[in-house]
Amino acid sequence: MWFTAKDASGNYAIGYRFIKASSITLSPHHSTIMAGESVRYTATAYSCYGLLWNITNMVSLHIEPAAGGRWHQTTYYSQYAGQWNVMAEYWTPDGVLLTDNTTLEVISPVCRLTSNVTDLYLIVNGSKVDVPYEMSLKPGETITVEAPREYYPNSRERFIFLKWSNGSTHNTLQITGGKCFSLTALYTHEYQVLVLSKYGSTKGTGWYPEDAEVEISVAPLVVETKGCRYVFRGWRGTGLGSYTGSSDTAIVQVEGPITQIATWDIDSYFVNATSPWGEVSGVGWYPPGSIATISINPLEITLPNSTRWFFIRWEGDLESNSSHLTFEVVKPVTLRALWRQEYLLIVSPTRESAIFSEASLTEDRRWLPKGETIVLKTRKVTDLGVARVVFDRWIVENTYYDSPEITLRLDRPLVMYIEAHVEYPVRITVKSPIAIQLPVIIHNQTHLSVSSGESVTYWLREGYTGGVEAVLPQYLGLGDVLYSPGNSFYPIVDLSSEKHIIFQLSICNPARDVFPILLLTAVALYLLIRFTPLKNFNSLILSLIIFTLLLFLLFLLVNWRISLYQIPSSYVFLADNLWIYLDSLTVLVPSLIPFLLKYKERRSPIKF
Repeated sequence: MWFTAKDASGNYAIGYRFIKASSITLSPHHSTIMAGESVRYTATAYSCYGLLWNITNMVSLHIEPAAGGRWHQTTYYSQYAGQWNVMAEYWTPDGVLLTDNTTLEVISPVCRLTSNVTDLYLIVNGSKVDVPYEMSLKPGETITVEAPREYYPNSRERFIFLKWSNGSTHNTLQITGGKCFSLTALYTHEYQVLVLSKYGSTKGTGWYPEDAEVEISVAPLVVETKGCRYVFRGWRGTGLGSYTGSSDTAIVQVEGPITQIATWDIDSYFVNATSPWGEVSGVGWYPPGSIATISINPLEITLPNSTRWFFIRWEGDLESNSSHLTFEVVKPVTLRALWRQEYLLIVSPTRESAIFSEASLTEDRRWLPKGETIVLKTRKVTDLGVARVVFDRWIVENTYYDSPEITLRLDRPLVMYIEAHVEYPVRITVKSPIAIQLPVIIHNQTHLSVSSGESVTYWLREGYTGGVEAVLPQYLGLGDVLYSPGNSFYPIVDLSSEKHIIFQLSICNPARDVFPILLLTAVALYLLIRFTPLKNFNSLILSLIIFTLLLFLLFLLVNWRISLYQIPSSYVFLADNLWIYLDSLTVLVPSLIPFLLKYKERRSPIKF
């Protein structure tokens, strides 16, 4: 074979000759790499003559199986960390195996995580770790690293994630092992600026990077709220770079947390007074300590629907019954006018009359509060002497109440009527020389009993047309018979005033009229006894009976003449007169006894 050799003097000789290798050498003899890195090996053969030649492409390279990795020709790509043996094998042309060994140290790559924020934590595979943090990753091993988006050391200071040192702006990264690397989470440092004001709207509140310039302001500068008028007076600031002054707009340098508070002064108080009715004056803004006057007019509002509103008092922050209210303003004041709703109640008679007026029964108009319970009461009878007014009923919207006292709840305007009528007295007097109870008929149904010598008053309705009739008794006994020379009926037409009716009674003496009859009866009886031939005493008695009946007929005729005013029924007339006649016989019989005795003496004895 052709070969090139170098002798001891350093000269090269070229020739073609079969040379046998006696040993081989694997290079590099020892190397150290990171897991995932590669190393390239070369092999050299040596002869016993001191010749050497490259046999890299003719050797077989091996590494311990536990090292993992892979070979590509003579390049080894590492996988697992460790101290590993690498062996080269070479077969000579005559079948001799030559070997050589070397060592390879594979170390794991180191991953370093840091941040520009002190005391910040990162999240590695879901677990918090403090930074700085170092870890070894095997080739192909993957981890997840997450940086918090915001980090608050306190409530007024924060760090906002900006990016990773490799340029990624995602706060979460996937990292695969294979080489050493260092990652830094980069944050911006911010401080909170608070711009506070009790009134108005402020600008400037927020989070700002360190050393930023921020404009603060408030508007409007005059605020009216809850009855108070406030005027802006200035800023009071705390914190590095804050502002204190009277300007409504200022620039602050953010060197730490800043609080700006707007200050206000009370300029005036609002005095407000409202009313659903009338006109209120005095409403407006008043400086503290000033005097305000509130008034309302008119105090009474009457509506066309018989409803009115009546001012009662002021209520609210102050109370007063006066419509004119003066006070010192030391706070906002709100007043409300309280009104009472009233309805018109009209009570009127159903017609006008002078007598109604005299009885105080006239139209009455009154305003009463809504919802009030009213009691209406009138007299049943109002006596005026020459007349009287008699209550009939109440009429309330087609509803009738017969009682003179009613109770109603006033929930609307009402027109009420009193229905009544006028009555006039009719005085009835009986004048009689004897005591008598005289029946009197009025209105065809009313019966009165009037005693002689007294007067009875009966009230009749105004406009009454009719009459008063006295019923006169016909007999009072045989000795006294009543009669009237006047009328027993007094007509009344359209009664409009008091009336006085007198029944004048007279007494006649029936005995004076009967006496001649009795005298004639005695004479006739004498003549009958003297000249009438009687056979016996029985015939005498029969003659007397016939004579008595004839005499009774004559008595009826006489008594009819002295009857009073009217003839009663025939049966009553006969019965009454028969009784009177029999009563009269008690007077006649004793006078007949002497005649009968004398007759017995002068005549022969009578046989019975």
